[in-house]
Amino acid sequence: MEPQDGFNFIATTFKGLEREAASECISLLRKLGDVGPVASTTGVTGLVVGRTSLDPVEVVHGLKAMVDEEPWSVRLVLRFIPVEATTAATPEAVGEKVMSMSAKVAQGESFRVTVEKRHNETPSMKFVESAAGALRRKVDLEAPDWVVLVEVIRDVAGVSILKPSSVFSSVKAKRGE
Repeated sequence: MEPQDGFNFIATTFKGLEREAASECISLLRKLGDVGPVASTTGVTGLVVGRTSLDPVEVVHGLKAMVDEEPWSVRLVLRFIPVEATTAATPEAVGEKVMSMSAKVAQGESFRVTVEKRHNETPSMKFVESAAGALRRKVDLEAPDWVVLVEVIRDVAGVSILKPSSVFSSVKAKRGE
């Protein structure tokens, strides 16, 4: 699976263990009830993308529960990041995608834009400005109600509007955070 094929999650892992982490993603997703998950390497160090038939935000809750029950059930997946939509990795396309998803953030709620960029030359601030301009809500960099997450991999961007607790970190989960 190449990033341009569309994906609804990103997983990070240790350098050199991308194939093994992709296998672990598939295994974990099957344990959570997905009968046909797909995960593959991206050619970017430490990065795996994939598609699950499950709600990727619910997968985060499932992974946290798995780690609570058996801390070493997740060995190679460092972070599991839900992706709600993919689009071209241009500030304009990202802004349009954020605008189409903006109803999630109610008037009076706050947000922060976080951009993680890999193998793309566009300045991160261009993505931040485009996403923030599309949302038109109060910005709170310290304790936002929502995080607009823009994950750029080469010429594809994964876009999500998530609660701050909706990204799985195995390190934090194992520490009980």
